[in-house]
Amino acid sequence: VVFVIDNSASMQAGDVGPSRLDAARAEAARLVERLRHRDRAAIVTCGGPPRVLCGLTAHRRTLTDALAEVAATDGPTQTAEAVALARRVLADHENQRIVVLTDRAGDGAQDELFADDDVDTVTFAVAADDAATENVAITQFQARRSLLDPIGYELLVEVSNYGVADAECRLDLELGDSLIDVIPLVIPADGTVRRVLSYTSTAGGRLTARLDAEDALAVDNAAYAVLPRRETQRVLLVGPTNLFLEKVFDAVPLVEWSRAETLPETIPADTIVVLYGETAEVIGEGTVLVIHPTVASDLWEVGGALANPVVATVDDDSPLLAHVRLDNVLMPEARRLRFNVPAHVLARSLEDAPLLTEISRGTDRVVVLAVNLDKGDLPLRTAFPILVTNLLGYFQDARGEFRESLSTGANAEVALTQAVATIDAADSEGEATGANAQWELTAPDGTSQPITVRGRRAQIGPLNEAGFWTLSPKPGAGAGEAAAIDVAVNLANADESDLRPQASEASVAAPSLASVAAEPFWFYLVVAAWLLATVEWFLYQRRWIR
Repeated sequence: VVFVIDNSASMQAGDVGPSRLDAARAEAARLVERLRHRDRAAIVTCGGPPRVLCGLTAHRRTLTDALAEVAATDGPTQTAEAVALARRVLADHENQRIVVLTDRAGDGAQDELFADDDVDTVTFAVAADDAATENVAITQFQARRSLLDPIGYELLVEVSNYGVADAECRLDLELGDSLIDVIPLVIPADGTVRRVLSYTSTAGGRLTARLDAEDALAVDNAAYAVLPRRETQRVLLVGPTNLFLEKVFDAVPLVEWSRAETLPETIPADTIVVLYGETAEVIGEGTVLVIHPTVASDLWEVGGALANPVVATVDDDSPLLAHVRLDNVLMPEARRLRFNVPAHVLARSLEDAPLLTEISRGTDRVVVLAVNLDKGDLPLRTAFPILVTNLLGYFQDARGEFRESLSTGANAEVALTQAVATIDAADSEGEATGANAQWELTAPDGTSQPITVRGRRAQIGPLNEAGFWTLSPKPGAGAGEAAAIDVAVNLANADESDLRPQASEASVAAPSLASVAAEPFWFYLVVAAWLLATVEWFLYQRRWIR
Protein backbone atom coordinates (compact mmCIF):
# COMPACT_ATOMS: atom_id res chain seq x y z
CA VAL A 1 0.00 0.00 0.00
CA VAL A 2 1.12 3.56 -0.71
CA PHE A 3 -0.21 6.39 1.43
CA VAL A 4 -0.50 9.62 -0.61
CA ILE A 5 -0.56 12.53 1.86
CA ASP A 6 -1.90 15.85 0.59
CA ASN A 7 0.26 18.57 2.18
CA SER A 8 -0.82 21.38 -0.15
CA ALA A 9 -1.79 24.88 0.97
CA SER A 10 -5.47 24.12 1.56
CA MET A 11 -4.53 21.38 4.04
CA GLN A 12 -3.42 24.13 6.44
CA ALA A 13 -7.07 25.08 7.00
CA GLY A 14 -8.24 24.71 10.58
CA ASP A 15 -11.84 23.60 10.01
CA VAL A 16 -10.75 20.04 10.92
CA GLY A 17 -8.65 20.66 13.99
CA PRO A 18 -5.95 21.42 14.58
CA SER A 19 -5.53 21.38 10.80
CA ARG A 20 -6.52 19.17 7.90
CA LEU A 21 -2.92 18.02 7.52
CA ASP A 22 -2.66 17.06 11.20
CA ALA A 23 -5.85 15.05 10.85
CA ALA A 24 -4.51 13.36 7.72
CA ARG A 25 -1.25 12.41 9.46
CA ALA A 26 -3.16 11.00 12.43
CA GLU A 27 -5.41 8.93 10.17
CA ALA A 28 -2.41 7.66 8.22
CA ALA A 29 -0.70 6.66 11.47
CA ARG A 30 -3.85 4.77 12.51
CA LEU A 31 -3.92 2.92 9.19
CA VAL A 32 -0.23 2.06 9.53
CA GLU A 33 -0.93 0.45 12.90
CA ARG A 34 -3.62 -1.71 11.26
CA LEU A 35 -1.24 -3.14 8.67
CA ARG A 36 -0.61 -6.88 8.83
CA HIS A 37 2.79 -8.38 9.56
CA ARG A 38 3.59 -9.11 5.90
CA ASP A 39 2.17 -5.85 4.53
CA ARG A 40 4.57 -3.20 3.26
CA ALA A 41 3.81 0.47 2.85
CA ALA A 42 5.32 3.64 1.35
CA ILE A 43 4.55 7.33 1.83
CA VAL A 44 4.24 9.89 -0.98
CA THR A 45 3.36 13.60 -0.65
CA CYS A 46 1.41 15.57 -3.26
CA GLY A 47 1.66 19.21 -2.15
CA GLY A 48 3.65 20.55 -5.10
CA PRO A 49 5.74 18.07 -7.11
CA PRO A 50 5.13 14.53 -5.73
CA ARG A 51 7.88 13.18 -3.51
CA VAL A 52 8.57 9.74 -2.03
CA LEU A 53 9.22 10.30 1.68
CA CYS A 54 9.55 6.61 2.52
CA GLY A 55 9.94 3.62 0.26
CA LEU A 56 8.15 0.31 0.74
CA THR A 57 8.87 -1.11 4.19
CA ALA A 58 7.17 -3.28 6.81
CA HIS A 59 8.82 -1.40 9.70
CA ARG A 60 6.07 0.62 11.39
CA ARG A 61 8.45 2.87 13.29
CA THR A 62 10.05 3.98 10.02
CA LEU A 63 6.62 4.72 8.54
CA THR A 64 5.40 6.71 11.58
CA ASP A 65 8.66 8.69 11.66
CA ALA A 66 8.21 9.52 7.97
CA LEU A 67 4.62 10.63 8.62
CA ALA A 68 5.87 13.00 11.31
CA GLU A 69 8.18 14.60 8.72
CA VAL A 70 5.33 15.48 6.33
CA ALA A 71 5.46 19.28 6.49
CA ALA A 72 2.88 21.74 5.21
CA THR A 73 3.69 23.52 1.95
CA ASP A 74 2.09 26.40 0.07
CA GLY A 75 2.16 24.44 -3.17
CA PRO A 76 -0.84 23.28 -5.20
CA THR A 77 -2.40 19.81 -4.95
CA GLN A 78 -0.96 17.41 -7.54
CA THR A 79 -2.87 14.25 -6.70
CA ALA A 80 -2.93 12.74 -10.19
CA GLU A 81 0.85 12.99 -10.49
CA ALA A 82 1.27 11.52 -6.98
CA VAL A 83 -0.99 8.55 -7.77
CA ALA A 84 1.01 7.91 -10.95
CA LEU A 85 4.19 7.97 -8.85
CA ALA A 86 2.60 5.57 -6.34
CA ARG A 87 1.77 3.15 -9.16
CA ARG A 88 5.42 3.21 -10.21
CA VAL A 89 6.44 2.42 -6.64
CA LEU A 90 4.03 -0.56 -6.67
CA ALA A 91 4.82 -1.66 -10.23
CA ASP A 92 6.42 -5.04 -9.37
CA HIS A 93 4.20 -5.98 -6.44
CA GLU A 94 0.91 -7.86 -6.07
CA ASN A 95 -2.18 -6.81 -4.10
CA GLN A 96 -1.58 -3.12 -4.79
CA ARG A 97 -3.46 -0.46 -2.86
CA ILE A 98 -3.24 3.35 -2.89
CA VAL A 99 -4.77 5.44 -0.10
CA VAL A 100 -5.10 9.17 -0.78
CA LEU A 101 -5.54 11.37 2.29
CA THR A 102 -6.69 14.76 1.03
CA ASP A 103 -9.32 17.47 1.37
CA ARG A 104 -10.60 16.94 -2.18
CA ALA A 105 -11.98 13.62 -3.33
CA GLY A 106 -12.46 14.67 -6.92
CA ASP A 107 -12.51 17.85 -8.98
CA GLY A 108 -13.60 17.19 -12.53
CA ALA A 109 -10.51 15.82 -14.23
CA GLN A 110 -9.67 13.69 -11.18
CA ASP A 111 -13.08 12.06 -10.72
CA GLU A 112 -12.07 9.13 -12.94
CA LEU A 113 -8.83 8.76 -11.01
CA PHE A 114 -10.61 8.46 -7.66
CA ALA A 115 -13.05 5.94 -9.10
CA ASP A 116 -10.28 3.41 -9.83
CA ASP A 117 -10.57 0.16 -7.87
CA ASP A 118 -7.04 0.35 -6.49
CA VAL A 119 -7.48 3.87 -5.02
CA ASP A 120 -9.16 4.60 -1.69
CA THR A 121 -9.67 8.13 -0.44
CA VAL A 122 -10.03 9.68 2.98
CA THR A 123 -11.13 13.31 2.97
CA PHE A 124 -10.75 15.98 5.63
CA ALA A 125 -13.20 18.87 5.27
CA VAL A 126 -16.45 19.98 6.88
CA ALA A 127 -19.73 20.59 5.05
CA ALA A 128 -19.67 23.08 2.19
CA ASP A 129 -22.10 25.47 3.91
CA ASP A 130 -20.19 25.44 7.21
CA ALA A 131 -18.83 28.85 8.29
CA ALA A 132 -15.48 27.21 9.10
CA THR A 133 -14.69 26.88 5.36
CA GLU A 134 -15.34 30.55 4.50
CA ASN A 135 -12.20 32.19 3.18
CA VAL A 136 -11.11 35.52 1.70
CA ALA A 137 -7.98 35.39 -0.45
CA ILE A 138 -5.65 37.61 -2.48
CA THR A 139 -5.78 35.75 -5.78
CA GLN A 140 -3.71 38.20 -7.87
CA PHE A 141 -0.96 40.69 -6.99
CA GLN A 142 1.39 42.10 -9.61
CA ALA A 143 3.49 45.28 -9.87
CA ARG A 144 5.09 47.07 -12.81
CA ARG A 145 6.73 50.38 -13.53
CA SER A 146 4.63 53.05 -15.24
CA LEU A 147 4.95 53.53 -18.98
CA LEU A 148 4.56 57.29 -18.55
CA ASP A 149 5.88 58.41 -15.16
CA PRO A 150 9.62 57.79 -14.60
CA ILE A 151 9.06 57.23 -10.87
CA GLY A 152 5.53 55.81 -11.01
CA TYR A 153 4.33 52.26 -10.69
CA GLU A 154 1.04 50.38 -10.88
CA LEU A 155 -0.38 47.53 -8.82
CA LEU A 156 -2.95 44.95 -9.86
CA VAL A 157 -4.75 43.52 -6.83
CA GLU A 158 -7.52 40.91 -6.93
CA VAL A 159 -9.33 39.72 -3.80
CA SER A 160 -11.85 36.84 -3.88
CA ASN A 161 -14.47 35.75 -1.37
CA TYR A 162 -15.10 31.99 -1.12
CA GLY A 163 -18.04 32.18 1.24
CA VAL A 164 -21.82 32.39 1.42
CA ALA A 165 -21.91 35.93 2.88
CA ASP A 166 -20.44 39.30 1.88
CA ALA A 167 -17.04 39.95 3.44
CA GLU A 168 -15.73 43.28 4.72
CA CYS A 169 -11.99 43.62 5.24
CA ARG A 170 -9.06 45.99 4.92
CA LEU A 171 -6.16 45.71 2.48
CA ASP A 172 -2.82 47.09 3.72
CA LEU A 173 -0.13 47.85 1.13
CA GLU A 174 3.52 48.15 2.17
CA LEU A 175 6.71 49.02 0.29
CA GLY A 176 9.61 47.76 2.33
CA ASP A 177 8.86 48.77 5.92
CA SER A 178 6.62 51.70 4.93
CA LEU A 179 2.83 51.62 4.77
CA ILE A 180 1.74 53.20 1.49
CA ASP A 181 -2.02 52.71 1.54
CA VAL A 182 -4.97 51.20 3.41
CA ILE A 183 -7.96 50.23 1.26
CA PRO A 184 -11.34 49.16 2.71
CA LEU A 185 -12.99 46.40 0.68
CA VAL A 186 -16.44 44.82 0.50
CA ILE A 187 -16.33 41.54 -1.45
CA PRO A 188 -19.67 39.98 -2.41
CA ALA A 189 -20.38 36.36 -1.58
CA ASP A 190 -18.62 34.05 -4.03
CA GLY A 191 -17.35 37.16 -5.83
CA THR A 192 -14.17 39.04 -6.71
CA VAL A 193 -12.97 42.64 -6.39
CA ARG A 194 -10.18 43.88 -8.66
CA ARG A 195 -8.25 47.17 -8.34
CA VAL A 196 -5.52 48.87 -10.42
CA LEU A 197 -3.64 51.31 -8.18
CA SER A 198 -0.98 53.93 -9.03
CA TYR A 199 1.81 55.19 -6.75
CA THR A 200 5.29 56.72 -7.03
CA SER A 201 8.68 55.61 -5.77
CA THR A 202 12.23 55.81 -7.08
CA ALA A 203 13.63 53.23 -4.68
CA GLY A 204 11.69 50.12 -5.60
CA GLY A 205 11.96 47.03 -3.42
CA ARG A 206 9.62 44.51 -1.80
CA LEU A 207 5.87 45.13 -2.00
CA THR A 208 3.49 43.34 0.36
CA ALA A 209 -0.31 43.24 0.42
CA ARG A 210 -2.08 41.99 3.56
CA LEU A 211 -5.72 41.32 4.40
CA ASP A 212 -6.88 41.82 7.99
CA ALA A 213 -9.53 39.11 7.51
CA GLU A 214 -9.77 36.28 10.04
CA ASP A 215 -10.66 33.17 8.07
CA ALA A 216 -9.85 29.50 7.72
CA LEU A 217 -6.62 29.89 5.71
CA ALA A 218 -3.88 32.41 6.52
CA VAL A 219 -1.39 31.85 3.69
CA ASP A 220 -3.57 33.57 1.05
CA ASN A 221 -4.15 36.65 3.23
CA ALA A 222 -0.73 38.00 2.16
CA ALA A 223 0.76 38.48 -1.30
CA TYR A 224 4.12 39.71 -2.53
CA ALA A 225 5.64 41.53 -5.51
CA VAL A 226 9.00 43.02 -6.50
CA LEU A 227 9.19 46.62 -7.75
CA PRO A 228 12.26 47.27 -9.95
CA ARG A 229 14.46 50.13 -8.80
CA ARG A 230 14.82 53.18 -11.03
CA GLU A 231 18.46 54.24 -11.30
CA THR A 232 19.72 57.80 -11.67
CA GLN A 233 20.53 58.68 -15.28
CA ARG A 234 23.60 60.83 -16.06
CA VAL A 235 23.32 63.24 -18.98
CA LEU A 236 26.14 65.28 -20.54
CA LEU A 237 25.05 68.41 -22.46
CA VAL A 238 27.61 69.38 -25.11
CA GLY A 239 27.43 72.70 -26.96
CA PRO A 240 26.28 76.23 -26.25
CA THR A 241 24.07 76.95 -23.25
CA ASN A 242 20.38 76.44 -23.93
CA LEU A 243 17.92 77.32 -21.18
CA PHE A 244 15.18 75.10 -22.61
CA LEU A 245 17.35 71.98 -22.52
CA GLU A 246 18.63 72.65 -19.02
CA LYS A 247 15.18 73.29 -17.61
CA VAL A 248 13.63 70.20 -19.18
CA PHE A 249 16.37 67.98 -17.71
CA ASP A 250 15.89 69.72 -14.36
CA ALA A 251 12.21 68.79 -14.52
CA VAL A 252 12.71 65.10 -15.35
CA PRO A 253 13.12 62.99 -12.18
CA LEU A 254 16.23 60.87 -11.66
CA VAL A 255 18.39 62.88 -14.08
CA GLU A 256 21.81 64.27 -13.15
CA TRP A 257 23.14 66.49 -15.93
CA SER A 258 26.38 68.33 -16.52
CA ARG A 259 27.56 70.59 -19.36
CA ALA A 260 30.68 70.76 -21.51
CA GLU A 261 31.65 73.12 -24.33
CA THR A 262 33.20 70.34 -26.41
CA LEU A 263 32.81 66.59 -26.59
CA PRO A 264 35.33 64.89 -24.23
CA GLU A 265 37.57 62.09 -25.50
CA THR A 266 36.16 59.50 -23.10
CA ILE A 267 32.54 59.24 -21.99
CA PRO A 268 31.32 56.97 -19.14
CA ALA A 269 29.26 54.02 -20.37
CA ASP A 270 26.24 55.00 -18.25
CA THR A 271 26.05 58.56 -19.63
CA ILE A 272 23.72 59.85 -22.34
CA VAL A 273 25.36 62.50 -24.53
CA VAL A 274 23.20 65.37 -25.82
CA LEU A 275 24.81 67.34 -28.68
CA TYR A 276 23.26 70.71 -29.49
CA GLY A 277 24.18 72.88 -32.46
CA GLU A 278 27.62 72.26 -33.94
CA THR A 279 28.40 68.60 -33.46
CA ALA A 280 31.51 66.49 -33.81
CA GLU A 281 32.49 65.21 -37.22
CA VAL A 282 32.59 61.69 -35.81
CA ILE A 283 29.74 60.56 -33.56
CA GLY A 284 31.38 58.27 -31.03
CA GLU A 285 30.05 55.07 -29.52
CA GLY A 286 27.32 55.04 -26.95
CA THR A 287 23.90 56.63 -26.60
CA VAL A 288 23.62 60.05 -28.25
CA LEU A 289 20.84 62.59 -28.74
CA VAL A 290 21.61 65.19 -31.42
CA ILE A 291 19.50 68.38 -31.58
CA HIS A 292 19.74 70.91 -34.42
CA PRO A 293 22.91 69.60 -36.13
CA THR A 294 24.52 72.36 -38.24
CA VAL A 295 27.62 70.54 -39.53
CA ALA A 296 28.11 67.25 -41.34
CA SER A 297 29.28 64.12 -39.55
CA ASP A 298 30.10 60.52 -40.40
CA LEU A 299 26.37 59.71 -40.16
CA TRP A 300 24.73 62.50 -42.17
CA GLU A 301 25.15 65.39 -44.57
CA VAL A 302 23.61 68.80 -43.77
CA GLY A 303 21.62 70.72 -46.37
CA GLY A 304 19.89 74.07 -46.30
CA ALA A 305 17.41 75.31 -43.72
CA LEU A 306 13.69 74.66 -44.15
CA ALA A 307 11.63 77.85 -43.91
CA ASN A 308 8.61 76.73 -41.88
CA PRO A 309 8.33 72.95 -42.03
CA VAL A 310 5.13 71.26 -40.91
CA VAL A 311 5.03 67.69 -39.63
CA ALA A 312 3.21 65.56 -42.18
CA THR A 313 3.76 61.95 -41.05
CA VAL A 314 4.79 60.34 -37.76
CA ASP A 315 5.46 56.77 -36.65
CA ASP A 316 2.67 56.27 -34.13
CA ASP A 317 4.06 52.87 -33.10
CA SER A 318 7.38 54.27 -31.90
CA PRO A 319 7.80 54.49 -28.09
CA LEU A 320 9.64 57.78 -28.65
CA LEU A 321 6.43 59.44 -29.82
CA ALA A 322 4.04 57.99 -27.23
CA HIS A 323 1.61 60.76 -26.15
CA VAL A 324 3.51 63.33 -28.28
CA ARG A 325 1.55 65.65 -30.60
CA LEU A 326 3.71 67.43 -33.20
CA ASP A 327 0.98 68.81 -35.46
CA ASN A 328 0.87 72.64 -35.69
CA VAL A 329 4.30 72.93 -34.05
CA LEU A 330 6.41 75.76 -35.52
CA MET A 331 9.93 74.62 -36.48
CA PRO A 332 11.62 77.47 -38.44
CA GLU A 333 15.21 76.90 -39.62
CA ALA A 334 15.06 73.14 -39.21
CA ARG A 335 17.92 71.65 -41.23
CA ARG A 336 17.48 69.26 -44.15
CA LEU A 337 19.52 66.10 -43.45
CA ARG A 338 20.65 63.28 -45.72
CA PHE A 339 21.84 60.20 -43.86
CA ASN A 340 24.85 58.12 -44.88
CA VAL A 341 23.74 55.06 -42.91
CA PRO A 342 20.41 53.17 -42.58
CA ALA A 343 18.02 55.31 -40.55
CA HIS A 344 14.45 55.08 -39.32
CA VAL A 345 12.57 58.35 -39.84
CA LEU A 346 10.01 58.85 -37.06
CA ALA A 347 8.67 62.27 -38.14
CA ARG A 348 8.78 63.74 -41.65
CA SER A 349 7.83 67.17 -43.06
CA LEU A 350 5.67 67.98 -46.08
CA GLU A 351 8.89 68.52 -48.01
CA ASP A 352 9.81 64.89 -47.20
CA ALA A 353 12.61 66.07 -44.92
CA PRO A 354 13.36 63.97 -41.79
CA LEU A 355 12.69 65.90 -38.59
CA LEU A 356 13.10 63.11 -36.02
CA THR A 357 15.27 60.11 -36.91
CA GLU A 358 16.60 57.04 -35.11
CA ILE A 359 19.87 55.34 -36.03
CA SER A 360 20.86 51.96 -34.59
CA ARG A 361 24.53 50.93 -34.54
CA GLY A 362 24.58 47.53 -32.85
CA THR A 363 23.90 48.22 -29.20
CA ASP A 364 24.44 51.98 -29.69
CA ARG A 365 21.57 54.33 -30.42
CA VAL A 366 21.56 57.78 -31.98
CA VAL A 367 18.44 59.96 -32.20
CA VAL A 368 18.54 63.14 -34.32
CA LEU A 369 16.05 66.00 -33.84
CA ALA A 370 16.56 68.51 -36.67
CA VAL A 371 14.86 71.44 -34.89
CA ASN A 372 16.29 74.81 -33.76
CA LEU A 373 15.06 75.16 -30.16
CA ASP A 374 15.86 78.90 -30.13
CA LYS A 375 13.51 79.69 -33.03
CA GLY A 376 10.42 77.50 -32.90
CA ASP A 377 7.78 76.93 -30.24
CA LEU A 378 8.49 73.23 -29.61
CA PRO A 379 10.17 73.97 -26.22
CA LEU A 380 7.00 75.81 -25.17
CA ARG A 381 4.75 72.83 -25.91
CA THR A 382 4.03 69.98 -23.52
CA ALA A 383 5.24 67.68 -26.31
CA PHE A 384 8.86 68.66 -25.59
CA PRO A 385 9.26 67.39 -22.01
CA ILE A 386 7.19 64.30 -22.91
CA LEU A 387 9.47 63.65 -25.89
CA VAL A 388 12.61 64.04 -23.74
CA THR A 389 11.16 61.72 -21.07
CA ASN A 390 10.36 59.15 -23.75
CA LEU A 391 13.89 59.43 -25.10
CA LEU A 392 15.45 58.86 -21.69
CA GLY A 393 13.20 55.89 -21.01
CA TYR A 394 13.94 54.49 -24.46
CA PHE A 395 17.68 54.82 -23.96
CA GLN A 396 17.41 53.07 -20.59
CA ASP A 397 15.07 50.36 -21.90
CA ALA A 398 12.62 51.53 -19.21
CA ARG A 399 9.37 50.44 -20.79
CA GLY A 400 7.24 49.58 -17.80
CA GLU A 401 9.62 47.07 -16.16
CA PHE A 402 7.74 44.05 -14.93
CA ARG A 403 8.99 41.42 -12.47
CA GLU A 404 6.27 38.81 -12.42
CA SER A 405 5.08 37.41 -9.10
CA LEU A 406 5.08 33.63 -9.46
CA SER A 407 2.61 31.06 -8.17
CA THR A 408 3.63 28.52 -5.56
CA GLY A 409 4.90 25.27 -7.01
CA ALA A 410 6.36 27.03 -10.05
CA ASN A 411 9.79 26.56 -11.58
CA ALA A 412 11.40 29.70 -12.96
CA GLU A 413 14.33 30.90 -15.04
CA VAL A 414 15.95 34.03 -13.61
CA ALA A 415 18.05 36.39 -15.74
CA LEU A 416 21.24 37.40 -13.94
CA THR A 417 22.61 39.92 -16.43
CA GLN A 418 22.86 42.93 -14.12
CA ALA A 419 23.88 40.93 -11.05
CA VAL A 420 26.52 38.95 -12.97
CA ALA A 421 27.95 42.17 -14.37
CA THR A 422 28.35 43.44 -10.81
CA ILE A 423 30.19 40.27 -9.81
CA ASP A 424 32.41 40.29 -12.88
CA ALA A 425 33.39 43.90 -12.22
CA ALA A 426 34.28 43.09 -8.61
CA ASP A 427 36.11 39.83 -9.38
CA SER A 428 39.72 41.05 -9.45
CA GLU A 429 41.38 37.86 -8.14
CA GLY A 430 40.52 35.64 -11.07
CA GLU A 431 38.10 33.40 -9.16
CA ALA A 432 34.84 32.01 -10.55
CA THR A 433 33.09 34.78 -12.39
CA GLY A 434 29.43 35.58 -12.04
CA ALA A 435 28.55 33.54 -15.10
CA ASN A 436 29.79 30.32 -13.44
CA ALA A 437 29.66 31.17 -9.75
CA GLN A 438 28.01 29.22 -6.97
CA TRP A 439 24.81 30.90 -5.89
CA GLU A 440 22.38 30.32 -3.03
CA LEU A 441 18.60 30.29 -3.14
CA THR A 442 17.16 31.34 0.20
CA ALA A 443 13.53 30.49 0.97
CA PRO A 444 11.20 32.76 2.99
CA ASP A 445 11.76 30.55 6.06
CA GLY A 446 15.52 31.21 5.88
CA THR A 447 16.67 27.82 4.59
CA SER A 448 19.16 27.87 1.70
CA GLN A 449 20.10 25.55 -1.12
CA PRO A 450 22.99 25.82 -3.61
CA ILE A 451 22.27 26.87 -7.19
CA THR A 452 24.85 26.51 -9.96
CA VAL A 453 24.66 29.25 -12.58
CA ARG A 454 25.89 28.59 -16.09
CA GLY A 455 25.76 31.43 -18.52
CA ARG A 456 23.64 34.30 -17.28
CA ARG A 457 20.46 32.49 -16.30
CA ALA A 458 19.58 30.33 -13.32
CA GLN A 459 16.91 27.64 -13.03
CA ILE A 460 15.15 27.66 -9.66
CA GLY A 461 12.22 25.76 -8.18
CA PRO A 462 9.91 24.28 -7.27
CA LEU A 463 9.01 27.29 -5.12
CA ASN A 464 6.66 25.69 -2.59
CA GLU A 465 6.50 28.52 -0.06
CA ALA A 466 4.80 31.91 -0.44
CA GLY A 467 6.97 34.95 0.22
CA PHE A 468 10.23 36.41 -1.06
CA TRP A 469 12.89 34.00 -2.32
CA THR A 470 16.38 35.48 -2.67
CA LEU A 471 18.98 34.38 -5.21
CA SER A 472 22.43 35.61 -4.18
CA PRO A 473 26.09 34.66 -4.73
CA LYS A 474 27.77 32.66 -2.02
CA PRO A 475 30.14 34.57 0.29
CA GLY A 476 33.39 35.24 -1.52
CA ALA A 477 31.84 35.77 -4.96
CA GLY A 478 32.76 39.46 -4.70
CA ALA A 479 29.38 41.11 -5.21
CA GLY A 480 27.87 41.16 -1.72
CA GLU A 481 24.22 42.00 -1.26
CA ALA A 482 24.15 44.35 -4.27
CA ALA A 483 23.78 41.40 -6.66
CA ALA A 484 20.97 39.63 -4.78
CA ILE A 485 17.77 39.08 -6.76
CA ASP A 486 14.35 38.82 -5.10
CA VAL A 487 11.64 36.55 -6.52
CA ALA A 488 8.08 37.03 -5.23
CA VAL A 489 5.91 33.92 -4.84
CA ASN A 490 2.18 33.91 -4.00
CA LEU A 491 -0.42 31.20 -3.51
CA ALA A 492 -2.69 32.78 -6.18
CA ASN A 493 -4.61 29.54 -6.64
CA ALA A 494 -8.41 29.54 -6.53
CA ASP A 495 -8.52 25.74 -6.10
CA GLU A 496 -6.44 25.98 -2.92
CA SER A 497 -8.17 29.06 -1.50
CA ASP A 498 -11.67 27.66 -2.06
CA LEU A 499 -11.90 25.40 0.99
CA ARG A 500 -15.42 24.21 0.32
CA PRO A 501 -15.48 20.46 -0.41
CA GLN A 502 -16.56 19.18 -3.79
CA ALA A 503 -19.96 17.54 -4.23
CA SER A 504 -18.41 14.13 -4.96
CA GLU A 505 -16.72 14.04 -1.56
CA ALA A 506 -19.94 13.16 0.28
CA SER A 507 -19.72 9.50 -0.78
CA VAL A 508 -16.08 8.93 0.21
CA ALA A 509 -15.49 6.40 2.99
CA ALA A 510 -12.43 5.34 4.93
CA PRO A 511 -10.71 2.24 3.49
CA SER A 512 -10.50 -1.12 5.21
CA LEU A 513 -6.91 -2.31 4.90
CA ALA A 514 -6.42 -5.07 7.50
CA SER A 515 -7.99 -8.40 8.23
CA VAL A 516 -8.29 -10.12 11.58
CA ALA A 517 -4.91 -11.76 11.00
CA ALA A 518 -2.97 -8.55 11.38
CA GLU A 519 -0.13 -10.21 13.35
CA PRO A 520 2.32 -12.96 12.30
CA PHE A 521 1.28 -16.62 12.67
CA TRP A 522 3.63 -17.32 15.61
CA PHE A 523 1.88 -14.52 17.55
CA TYR A 524 -1.41 -16.41 17.44
CA LEU A 525 0.32 -19.70 18.41
CA VAL A 526 1.72 -17.98 21.51
CA VAL A 527 -1.71 -16.57 22.34
CA ALA A 528 -3.29 -20.03 21.92
CA ALA A 529 -0.63 -21.56 24.19
CA TRP A 530 -1.28 -19.00 26.88
CA LEU A 531 -5.02 -19.54 26.62
CA LEU A 532 -4.57 -23.33 26.84
CA ALA A 533 -2.30 -23.00 29.90
CA THR A 534 -4.79 -20.66 31.58
CA VAL A 535 -7.72 -23.05 30.98
CA GLU A 536 -5.68 -26.01 32.23
CA TRP A 537 -4.68 -24.13 35.38
CA PHE A 538 -8.31 -23.13 36.04
CA LEU A 539 -9.59 -26.66 35.61
CA TYR A 540 -6.84 -28.10 37.80
CA GLN A 541 -7.62 -25.62 40.58
CA ARG A 542 -11.29 -26.66 40.40
CA ARG A 543 -10.19 -30.32 40.64
CA TRP A 544 -11.90 -31.11 37.37
CA ILE A 545 -8.71 -32.70 36.10
CA ARG A 546 -5.80 -34.46 37.79
